[in-house]
Amino acid sequence: MTLDPCADDDKHIEACQHLTADDDGLSHEWSGRVFMNPPYSCPGLWIAKLQEEFNCGRVEEAIALVPAATDTKWFHPLIASNLICFWKGRIKFLDTNYQPKMAARQSHCLIYWGKNKSRFRQIFSPYGNFNFFSQGETLEAIEERIFKIGDRF
Repeated sequence: MTLDPCADDDKHIEACQHLTADDDGLSHEWSGRVFMNPPYSCPGLWIAKLQEEFNCGRVEEAIALVPAATDTKWFHPLIASNLICFWKGRIKFLDTNYQPKMAARQSHCLIYWGKNKSRFRQIFSPYGNFNFFSQGETLEAIEERIFKIGDRF
């Protein structure tokens, strides 16, 4: 099952279940696979809810589209614990007729939770660059990668 817990009223995202603002997605349990583009007024609340649902095992895989707000309390911890695709350029959201609107005013990224990191990277690599560290990566593996990169200079 796929869930969009932050769906707009027109439900643009193809999902089995949509929760709109009227449904109050934060008050529901989430399960299965999730795609989330949370309200930009409070993304930290939605990220915390997603992390909670993932940690308890109800959500098995998720992608969140959020502003790349690397200086915020809610975003910074995600850099070390999740695979993140930092989008190249500015995203254009769609209007109600599925036509691109003007480009967004800020940078965006896609944050991934789940076991299919290589698939996520494969699908989104044409659209952005990824954070350097991966969840569960050992210090030795990180050091080895850093030294290999250093050898190129």
